[in-house]
Amino acid sequence: MPQMAPTLWLPLFITLSFILTWMSSIMYFFLVCSTEPSTMTLITQKKHWLW
Repeated sequence: MPQMAPTLWLPLFITLSFILTWMSSIMYFFLVCSTEPSTMTLITQKKHWLW
Protein backbone atom coordinates (compact mmCIF):
# COMPACT_ATOMS: atom_id res chain seq x y z
CA MET A 1 0.00 0.00 0.00
CA PRO A 2 2.70 2.63 0.83
CA GLN A 3 4.31 2.08 -2.59
CA MET A 4 1.04 3.02 -4.30
CA ALA A 5 0.71 6.31 -2.40
CA PRO A 6 3.07 8.45 -4.59
CA THR A 7 1.34 7.23 -7.76
CA LEU A 8 -2.04 8.31 -6.37
CA TRP A 9 -0.89 11.56 -4.77
CA LEU A 10 1.01 12.96 -7.76
CA PRO A 11 -2.00 13.41 -10.14
CA LEU A 12 -4.11 14.69 -7.25
CA PHE A 13 -1.45 17.27 -6.32
CA ILE A 14 -1.08 18.34 -9.97
CA THR A 15 -4.85 18.73 -10.32
CA LEU A 16 -5.12 20.72 -7.09
CA SER A 17 -2.26 23.03 -8.04
CA PHE A 18 -3.76 23.55 -11.50
CA ILE A 19 -7.18 24.40 -10.03
CA LEU A 20 -5.60 26.80 -7.52
CA THR A 21 -3.59 28.55 -10.24
CA TRP A 22 -6.69 28.79 -12.47
CA MET A 23 -8.83 30.18 -9.66
CA SER A 24 -6.19 32.70 -8.59
CA SER A 25 -5.76 33.91 -12.17
CA ILE A 26 -9.53 34.39 -12.55
CA MET A 27 -9.68 36.23 -9.22
CA TYR A 28 -6.79 38.45 -10.29
CA PHE A 29 -8.49 39.14 -13.62
CA PHE A 30 -11.73 40.19 -11.93
CA LEU A 31 -9.82 42.27 -9.39
CA VAL A 32 -7.96 44.12 -12.15
CA CYS A 33 -11.22 44.62 -14.08
CA SER A 34 -13.04 46.01 -11.05
CA THR A 35 -10.21 48.31 -9.98
CA GLU A 36 -9.03 49.43 -13.41
CA PRO A 37 -11.77 50.64 -15.78
CA SER A 38 -9.12 51.42 -18.42
CA THR A 39 -8.05 47.76 -18.41
CA MET A 40 -11.65 46.69 -18.95
CA THR A 41 -11.98 49.15 -21.83
CA LEU A 42 -8.74 47.88 -23.31
CA ILE A 43 -9.95 44.27 -23.08
CA THR A 44 -13.27 45.23 -24.67
CA GLN A 45 -11.47 47.02 -27.49
CA LYS A 46 -9.19 44.02 -27.98
CA LYS A 47 -12.21 41.72 -28.08
CA HIS A 48 -13.85 44.05 -30.55
CA TRP A 49 -10.75 43.87 -32.76
CA LEU A 50 -10.62 40.09 -32.42
CA TRP A 51 -14.25 39.64 -33.42
